[in-house]
Amino acid sequence: MPEDLAGLLARPHVLLDFDGPVCAVYGGTSSRVVANHLRERLRDGGAPVPADIAATDDPLDVLRHAATIDAGCLSRIESDFVGQEVAAVATATATPGAAQAVSALVAAGRTITIVSNNSADAVRAYLKRAGLTGLVAGVAGRVPRRPDLMKPHPHLLREAMTALATTAAECVMIGDSETDIEVAHLVGSPAVAFAHKPSKRARLEALDPEAIITSMFDVSTAVP
Repeated sequence: MPEDLAGLLARPHVLLDFDGPVCAVYGGTSSRVVANHLRERLRDGGAPVPADIAATDDPLDVLRHAATIDAGCLSRIESDFVGQEVAAVATATATPGAAQAVSALVAAGRTITIVSNNSADAVRAYLKRAGLTGLVAGVAGRVPRRPDLMKPHPHLLREAMTALATTAAECVMIGDSETDIEVAHLVGSPAVAFAHKPSKRARLEALDPEAIITSMFDVSTAVP
């Protein structure tokens, strides 16, 4: 465990990514299944599906593509996608140590805001299922029909900070993707990289996060 983790977690506000640090959204299904579903919706509407979109396993890529077609297509795909996300979190697998981390942070007086490229509906549905709703101060989820504002765009972090009436210096971001580290540094907050898979560590280290953890149990252990 990095020796400076306790200092980072002493900040009053924790901005927490969702898919990864809290749960595996598609742990009970497959992101490719959802991407396939959205691709079929595109084809049903007569929209083109280029080779890169036909090959992707990431539903967010399909959503971004829909935004390049027209507003009606984007609205249809977004609406369908939210339904797919909410269904997925009903079988999402909890990240080991996530509930303990959230509980420890709140017990120590920190606020937790989920900042996610997933829809707020899906995040809230999972928090309710996991019994975490009362521990989370807010959810800054994907803005409907604005995939351009997803991380690494700073909008969601700034939305969270505005709701908290705070500044970047008072926050720390915990996330498991390159975009989480990039956007934290972009707005001026330190970042804790959650490298729970060996394949992620080198990529995350390259972005110079202020700390790296391999388990969410590291958070509950380090909370000052």
